Amino acid sequence: AAQHGWDTPLYRADALLEPGHYQREPVNVLHAHLAALAEPLQSCRVHPDDESALEALYGDPAYQARAGFYAHMALREQLIALEVLADDL
Repeated sequence: AAQHGWDTPLYRADALLEPGHYQREPVNVLHAHLAALAEPLQSCRVHPDDESALEALYGDPAYQARAGFYAHMALREQLIALEVLADDL
């Protein structure tokens, strides 16, 4: 309160910022969630839109070859469920 005043809204996201740190600017919810998941899910990938997910499905090496087969199929199933991709197998 002494630094920002009593009527200033403050935002906090311990995983994104340092623990116990408050700031005047709003915290981006997506960035806060990604920061919270970064350590326990080190191989987690988030695609913010359909186009980037499709590009990753066909162009990202993490989804290719034998090592990426299960990741490729999981992303493909999600895109089919969201009706972004047709089920044409």
